[in-house]
Amino acid sequence: MSRGPWSWLVPILLVLLITPFFPTLDLYFSGLAFDPELGKFPRTALQLGIYRYFPWVGNTLATAAFGVVLLSYRITDWKPYRGCCWVVILTLLLGSGWLVNEVLKEYWGRPRPVQIVNFGGIQEYRAWYYPHFFNPITSRSFPSGHASAGWFYLCLIPVGWRLKSPTVVKIGATLAVIMGGALSYCRIAMGGHFFSDCVFAALVMWLTALALDRFFCGGVKEEPCSD
Repeated sequence: MSRGPWSWLVPILLVLLITPFFPTLDLYFSGLAFDPELGKFPRTALQLGIYRYFPWVGNTLATAAFGVVLLSYRITDWKPYRGCCWVVILTLLLGSGWLVNEVLKEYWGRPRPVQIVNFGGIQEYRAWYYPHFFNPITSRSFPSGHASAGWFYLCLIPVGWRLKSPTVVKIGATLAVIMGGALSYCRIAMGGHFFSDCVFAALVMWLTALALDRFFCGGVKEEPCSD
């Protein structure tokens, strides 16, 4: 399968096209989860379980990929897969761990749903394109860290392209939809993030995976690569 500019250009354009509708969608989906009688976002045991444990599945996959990298120095047949494993490892560490959680969330200054006046808070709703870099109130809504842990599995799609494995591509897409969708649902339902926070978590993880694949494997040649 060829990976041309469409693989990164189309997702960016789609997000930009729906950006004008994000304020309406953000408040609508968060409003569905908010209970005005209780004055809060009710939390269920299922939501808390997904919130706490689903990210560990991705951590386990990245750890296994690191094990393959280490063993590839002893098992020479595994060396061609070293670059693909680094794509998996660093998509989680750099995409979710650093870019989402330590850079964007830390400095964007966007209030969470529970922090805005619409849902019992004291801040005004801010669309993602209006950052508040010097917000005196800790506001770490944009983008969603937990959703990024779910969308992490998108990295298996370029890995599958590289390995010429439709099975890996399908597994990556399926896991991303299930895990990313479940964690996005939980964070919206719990009042921790807006719909747009979860969409951008997916976009960041996808672009990170593509950039890492190009860095470690280079160009668009479809075959395994070592670092």
